[in-house]
Amino acid sequence: MAKFTQDVGSIKIYGSFGPYIGIGLIGAVKEEYKINGELEDEYYEIIEFGVENELKKIDFGLSLNAGI
Repeated sequence: MAKFTQDVGSIKIYGSFGPYIGIGLIGAVKEEYKINGELEDEYYEIIEFGVENELKKIDFGLSLNAGI
């Protein structure tokens, strides 16, 4: 990531950009939904990534951030 800062009076403005990569190790999902007016929920751990649950083990892309 590359970060740039600029002082504007007493305020600092920054921006950053660059590539990122994420690797899924383990996770969990909690789903809430209504069936016939009753609130139901499910909780399950993700131990396998792949086509069945449509979660990819590796994610990559570009990131763009700005703030004061």
